[in-house]
Amino acid sequence: MTDDTLLTSALQNFGPKLFTRISQSEMCEALGLLDQKQLAARLGLSYDAFRWRVSKGRLPKPTVRLSRRAYYTAEQVDALEMQEAQSNNSAAKSKEDNNGSSKK
Repeated sequence: MTDDTLLTSALQNFGPKLFTRISQSEMCEALGLLDQKQLAARLGLSYDAFRWRVSKGRLPKPTVRLSRRAYYTAEQVDALEMQEAQSNNSAAKSKEDNNGSSKK
């Protein structure tokens, strides 16, 4: 049985009261959700730099809301990690190209 099937089955059998017994941090861990501070740390950015990028539209806003907090899904986290890695590789290549051309 997959995690999704198990979760759906539990919800159908026990109803929403089941989820009132689970802490928000446990729920986030089980679903693979990260808040902005956690994602910023995972991407190697300061929280302020991360928030600035979100405010300027360079990074997407979180899509999942639990209580009053917003979270990024595991799929978003994976996509943003790939985007950040590609950006870092491009910046390193550009710097390498610039250093190579200045030595000639």
